[in-house]
Amino acid sequence: MVVFGTLSAVDEAMEEQKRADQEALDQVTCRAVGVDFVGDLEVEVTARNTTSKRSDYHMEFELLDQDGEFLGDGFGILTNVPAGATFTETALTTTDAPSGSHVGVRCNPIDVDRFAST
Repeated sequence: MVVFGTLSAVDEAMEEQKRADQEALDQVTCRAVGVDFVGDLEVEVTARNTTSKRSDYHMEFELLDQDGEFLGDGFGILTNVPAGATFTETALTTTDAPSGSHVGVRCNPIDVDRFAST
């Protein structure tokens, strides 16, 4: 029986997942740092693990030019980030660097999954 004004178990689980997703999104950053040997953007992804356990982060990000136009997207993985630590890795993309440079390119994390490391 559903009583108005209270959350069902499913609603509560969905709210908890939203909070966890937002917390994970708040723990990551990215920035364009260069261009690889074929002219694609290189992106530095960073995760700051504020949990009490070692974690893995799978991050999807978008790349925008200086006018805010969408250039492409990419994916970064950071594994075994210790509790309380900050790790940075380079993620390669298949997004062409505008005018052969990363200058002016913005990177925004758009989705993050955080898992306990095994």
